[in-house]
Amino acid sequence: MRRLLILLVAGCSIPSPKAPTWDVTANVPLVSRTAFVRELVGAEGDFFFGEYGPFRLMDSDSVVASVVSDVIVADPATLQGLPTQGEAVIPGGTATWSGNPLDELENPSFYRAWLEIVVRHNLPGTVEIETAIEGWDDDGRPSGPLRVSVNAPSSLSGEEIVSTHLVTDPQILIFINPSPTHAVPDSYAATSTLAYTAQGRPVGPQATLSVQVSLLTAFDLTFDGADVDRRSIVQKLVIDPADGDSDDADVEGDLTENLRAALIIADVDNNLPLGGHACVRVDNDSLRLWDDPELLIGPFAFEAPSVDPITGKSTGVAHAQTSVSLDEDQLGLFANPGPGNDTLYAAVEYLLDGSGTRRICICADDSISARILMGITSRIELDDDM
Repeated sequence: MRRLLILLVAGCSIPSPKAPTWDVTANVPLVSRTAFVRELVGAEGDFFFGEYGPFRLMDSDSVVASVVSDVIVADPATLQGLPTQGEAVIPGGTATWSGNPLDELENPSFYRAWLEIVVRHNLPGTVEIETAIEGWDDDGRPSGPLRVSVNAPSSLSGEEIVSTHLVTDPQILIFINPSPTHAVPDSYAATSTLAYTAQGRPVGPQATLSVQVSLLTAFDLTFDGADVDRRSIVQKLVIDPADGDSDDADVEGDLTENLRAALIIADVDNNLPLGGHACVRVDNDSLRLWDDPELLIGPFAFEAPSVDPITGKSTGVAHAQTSVSLDEDQLGLFANPGPGNDTLYAAVEYLLDGSGTRRICICADDSISARILMGITSRIELDDDM
């Protein structure tokens, strides 16, 4: 019996004990950002049409794109010769400018536009300004001339006064909108004639007079399409090495040592009256994010919210959620073999669609929000010392 027991023991193999392992999923926020139009206009000129601009708020009602001319400045010697009584003509001049961002739109139709004339002077008499504006599209076809007249009051104390005039006229929309004879004008020329009426006082020794003409077009329009991008604030992500224990890291190294899977979840809340797509960009170098990122995820589609058919303004918020699984090569970007911490940068790019035949109006309180979350699943092995 004892011999049989020995034979049985000798014929068996007892496996060595193994450390327990299990899969752990951790959620890592990549980007969380709400961008209000009122915060972006002026601060970031690439919100709507790449590097075009400038843009500003007319009021809470709408955003405008302004095409500003070179300022017409009167000759100081001419101003010194102005009379104390009667009238005199001050030679004005012609200012030219180009680069209207809105001529990049496909088949646009604008609903609101203004001419803004800003007069700065310290003369003791009144000034009447007559301005003729002409425009040309990319093929050189003319639009206009558009003629306006405004008056600036006298300076009673000799200090510079600023007289701003917003001119609304149906002819301005005819001037800017495409027609059978021309597309949206891209270049402009403004010629001003200045008439001075004296008020019985002499002109001071530091006399100044300038006129600035701007064409203002609200984002209140229809258009077939355009790539309209918004580059969000870049999110910095610090990853510990596998054997590290840094309090400054956003992701622990043991989560990235044995990566099993990663899922990118994109939540977009859109209050702009345009739908579109969002892309997630990730790279170790923040300077490469917008040119050639190591990881480009998306696009994630999102819809336009409900829009008032009369005003073109959004009346709600459209929510969209999309998820994408990363492949093995993409997972490698989030691993950190060490030594030291690794840093990733993540950002979101929005591409907005055209409005088609629907009127849309982008306003100061409109916003778009993106929350990009990465779920990392890793195989964790318990250390023998634990």
